[in-house]
Amino acid sequence: MDDGNNDKFEIKGENIKTFELWIYNRWGEEIYRASEINAFWDGKYAGNKCKIDSYVWVIEFLDFNNNFKSINGHVNLIE
Repeated sequence: MDDGNNDKFEIKGENIKTFELWIYNRWGEEIYRASEINAFWDGKYAGNKCKIDSYVWVIEFLDFNNNFKSINGHVNLIE
């Protein structure tokens, strides 16, 4: 982290009316939440770097055609 390469997890999209992103640690604790499409996670929780691990993300959004979608995956923090 902090080397200028892949230092943030960000979402790109178009035609988005509402947006929510959650990131959870392996114990299911919410460590990040955003409701703006241009927000990003910098690998930190409460101002501290998170440990190297795999984190689950969930995105829910509504487009301008009123189609609702929920998608999820994982992001890995590495050195």
